[in-house]
Order: sequence, then C-alpha cells, then structure tokens
Amino acid sequence: MKFNASSAYWYAYKLAKDFPYRPTGGDDTYRAFRWIEDEMHRLGLDVYTQEFTVNLEGPKIGRNIYAIQYGELNEAIAVLVNYDMAPTSYEAASDTASHVGVVMELANSLKGYRNRRSIVYVFVDSEEWGMQGARYFVKNYKGPPLKVVIVPEDLTAGNLTKIYLESMGQFKGYSPLWLRILSREVGDRLGVQVIDPVGFEEYLLRAVDISFTDQGPVIAEGIPSIEVSTRGDDPELARRIYHTPEDRMEYMDVGSFETYGRYLYVLLLSLDMMEEIPGYEPDYLMVDDGKYITGGITYLTSLILLTPLLVHLLYLLRMGDNPLRSLLEISMYFLGFIAGFILVMYSPLLGLVPAYDTYPPPPRHPYLYSPNPVVFLLFLAPPAVTIAAMRKIRGAEPPSPSAIPITLLVTAIFSILYNRYGTIALLSQALTLWPWIPHVRPRIAKVILLVGGFTVFIILLVQFGHILYQGPLILWYLLLGVAYGQFKLIGNLIFSIAAAVMSYLLLRYISTTWRK
Repeated sequence: MKFNASSAYWYAYKLAKDFPYRPTGGDDTYRAFRWIEDEMHRLGLDVYTQEFTVNLEGPKIGRNIYAIQYGELNEAIAVLVNYDMAPTSYEAASDTASHVGVVMELANSLKGYRNRRSIVYVFVDSEEWGMQGARYFVKNYKGPPLKVVIVPEDLTAGNLTKIYLESMGQFKGYSPLWLRILSREVGDRLGVQVIDPVGFEEYLLRAVDISFTDQGPVIAEGIPSIEVSTRGDDPELARRIYHTPEDRMEYMDVGSFETYGRYLYVLLLSLDMMEEIPGYEPDYLMVDDGKYITGGITYLTSLILLTPLLVHLLYLLRMGDNPLRSLLEISMYFLGFIAGFILVMYSPLLGLVPAYDTYPPPPRHPYLYSPNPVVFLLFLAPPAVTIAAMRKIRGAEPPSPSAIPITLLVTAIFSILYNRYGTIALLSQALTLWPWIPHVRPRIAKVILLVGGFTVFIILLVQFGHILYQGPLILWYLLLGVAYGQFKLIGNLIFSIAAAVMSYLLLRYISTTWRK
C-alpha cells in the first residue's frame, strides 16, 4: 500500500491529452466524466453520479462523480477535486489534470486498505464557474455522513517546494483550527513546508469572505474542509501558463506528484485513524503559528473601535448640534447608490451582460477585459443625479458634524453583525478619520482624512486586481460580481452607506466652503 507517483502522472497525462478541452458542458468534459467513472468502477468502488444545470450564457449540464470505499464506521472522509477547466485553457495540466491524477492514484493505492471511515473520492464539474459542482455535491450527497472534506487544488508546474492551505468559506465560514493544525503537522512529519496564512493576512481573507475554490461551498454547509494547493520553484512560469493553452503536461514534474501525493496520502490516513474527528468551529482567529484568539475577543475588538466614535457623537449632541437635515441628505445619497446597485443587479436580465451563475467568468476569460460602459453608467447615474439634485435643494443651512458619527455608527453596527473582520479591515480607517473632517480647517487636511478612510480598500483592490489578472479592470470585475450575486445584499448596503457619507463629506466640507 504505497502512493505511486508515476501512476498518478499517467492518470493526469491521459486526462490532459485524451480530453484536452474540458469546459463545463463540452464534449471532452463528458468523455472525461465517463472515463473517470469507468476507472472508479474498475477499482471496485461504489460509484454514483450527479447531474445539475448551470447558467453559462445559457443552460449547461454539469456532471459530478463520487466513488465510495466503505469503512467500518458510519462516517466519511471525502477528497474532492474538479476535472473541468477554464475555457481559455487547453489540457489544464497544472490547473486540474494533475490533482485529478493524484486523487485517482490515491483511490488506486488505497483500494486494499482497511479503512475505519468511508473514503469518498469526488470529481466535480463547474469549479471554474462559482464552484457549482461542489455546491451541488455537498447539498445532494447520499452516503455516510461527511465529517471532513479535503480539496486538492492546482499542482504547480515545475518543482513543488511548498504546500499552501486555503480556508475561506463561500460567503461564510472558515476551516476549523484543528484541521489547519493537522495539515501543518503532516507537513512537519514529511519535511514539507506548509504555508498557512495567519495574522493580518488571515484577517483580510476573513474580511473579504469570498472563496475561489471548492472548499468554499463545503464550509458554507458547516462541514470541515480545507484546500490543499501548492507553490513551486518557478512562480513566474506558473502565473504565465495559468488558464492559458500553455498549461500542458510537458511542464509537470513527476517528483512533484510524489511530494504532493504522499502529503495527501498521509493526511487522509491521519484523518481516518483519528479516534474522533472534531466538528466544525470557525469562530477564532489564528494570530501567529500556534497562537489564536477566540471569536469573542474578535467581537470585543470591533466593539472597542466604536467607543471613540460614540464619545465623539455624544459630545456633539450635548453641544446642541441638530443632525436631522444632514441625516436626510445622507439618506438621499444612500438611496442613489442603492439604486445603482439594483440596476447593475438587473443588468443580466436587461441583456447588458451575459448570464452566469454566482461568480463572474474565471480569470483570463475575454469578457473580463471587455467592460460595458452602459453598466458603469447604470451604477453611477443614480448617485450622480441624486448628488446634483441635492446640491440645488439643500439650502444654505450649515452641515451637521454629528450626522457623520451617527451614520458611521449605524454602518459599523450592521457591519459587525454581518462580518466583524470586514469592519476592522475595511471600515476602521473611516470610523477613525472621517468624524474629524468637520473640525480641521486646511482643505488638504480634509482631503487626507477622506482618502485615508478607504486606503485599505484601495490596497485590496490593487492586490486582487493582480491575483485575478485584472489590473485596473478589477472595477469591472466588481460590477460583474454585483450583477451575478457574488456580493451579497447586506454588503452592498454597507458599501452604499459608506459611499453616501463620503459623498456628503466631499460635497459639504471639501468642495464647498460653509460659514456658520
């Protein structure tokens, strides 16, 4: 009973070369589905299939396969990979074929293993389009209850040097602490470096709260899961060929299959041999290697942030400031931004953007580089009209400084209830700096405070623009995310309130001089 890297490479090679073009709904994708199904039957496993419909500029049929090696207990460990590919790729050797080959060899090497828990080998479709296959699988799986799901992803081109863990859920949740610790310990045991984002990096990931791989929908269902991907000695090569026709088996190294397969093999057996697999508990924050704080402390940190804002507000109200007219003005700006969001959300129905489910197209898809100016206009026109109208009707009454902390306080409370990590990472600068804008005299100081309030947001945009190969067109990606429901209603509401406050500050304190 030993993992055979050459066999894993052969499985990957056959998938890549015999079925080289595997976007969801394609002919090669269907043939690959049948081949994987036949191989799982050949290993003597109980094989099940699923079909689902996904909207990719029209309905497409997605197909999942899962094969069960039953164990003694009524519990299951799943290893889940996708076999589809981005439509801009060919072979997708590092992106999908390699991890499929590794998992097929895991099934082959463990076929004689007397497992305590059932092992479920899962091959899903439509990962590249919002993880639809994984979501359908986890909602419609029939078998021993899933205790944990391991998600191998992207065996790097060239020589593997590191294992990389990803823990984000799809719009909610995070990998439990015990699973991350076990994944690190397996690396230590095998002498393989395991990178697991902690501290500020983990904080930002939790703040964004969007997964980009198949562990996301599993975690969203409250099942412990973690993505196990890789990093290599030639990151420039890996980045260059990602989602392109260059991603071919000729760049893959058998030694990397050995390292990756052995790691997954030991991780899988370690889970099977556990006396009891812990449950799902995402409410913590790992601040450093081996050190973490509980979820209660993260809530407390967010609430502490509100204290100076509340003190500031009480002081202004005690001084007799009346915020009602200013609050009405901010509310009108808020409604303008909400109207913009609503129009963008309906842009697929209006035929302004192609119809896709949940997420925009995968990185490097041509549509991501073809922004539709009408969609930008739909988003910007309502707030622009509202701002223009308010400038005419607001009158000469001076602005109310207390309206700013009141609105920011409401924003922060909603944000904490929705995602406290996002409150600290994305709103803390505005909560700290913007209330002081009415009280400083130099206009340049006001501008610095205003811009400082969304600095981290801009940094994140630049970072994700790089990660997603978007550059400045990350703004187009964000609008598509709104159109397809990637960004949820409460998040859009919070953004709209913050944008309304920013508009109010810009118009009342920076672009216009008011005298009391």
